[in-house]
Amino acid sequence: MTQEELQITKARSLYYSLLGICFSYQGFQKHIQLALSILDQIFANPINDQTQKDAHILLQELEAHGFQNIQEEFETLFIDNFSHKAINLTASYYDEGWEFGEKCLRIRDLILESEFRKDENFIEPEDHLGFLLIFNASLLNKANPCSIAMAKQIFADILNDYVNFVILEILKNKKSKFYKSIAKILGSFAEFERLYLEVTPPPFEEFIDLGELKKEERKGKWKKRIKTQISEEEIKYK
Repeated sequence: MTQEELQITKARSLYYSLLGICFSYQGFQKHIQLALSILDQIFANPINDQTQKDAHILLQELEAHGFQNIQEEFETLFIDNFSHKAINLTASYYDEGWEFGEKCLRIRDLILESEFRKDENFIEPEDHLGFLLIFNASLLNKANPCSIAMAKQIFADILNDYVNFVILEILKNKKSKFYKSIAKILGSFAEFERLYLEVTPPPFEEFIDLGELKKEERKGKWKKRIKTQISEEEIKYK
């Protein structure tokens, strides 16, 4: 590996680490100093102007108010299912419509092939966005051919297919503020990864939850049935 390749690998690992913190429950609370350090580096050497602006927004918030507001927004967007439907962060959901699907099993197999193991404190599935990003950061930190190849495989086979769906869900959500900046950083980094790894980008389109559509369809039919008027004559002759 050349010195330039090593530097790029290190920079990619930093982005994966920061985004892994962003998309893990209590990620900022547990790793706020690391997040601040990486954001400083991204602000100084951004992928593009937009990434620099978004890094600055996050730095200002973390330095002024700590992680509290961002943590509360995380819970509102990705955990709270009472006031609205939370944004799902697992690859299986966007691939099959439910969690713990084939994507999750695939990642479990890759973990067994690696020297890393999932932390018991990380309760989300293995194909959860936060875990995938942290896993790739760990692989790139090793900076050996096998771990770098596995990180590419995870991006190409798992992350690339669904990360745009997550980004769009965040950007169109009226309750997102700081995560709009995080989503833009994720989008810029995903574009960089596709170019650097020569991975074909998927269509940039919104996710359609077929399960929810079927529920709405059943609900509509049920409403029509209960509103149907039955005359006395019909009852009499049945």
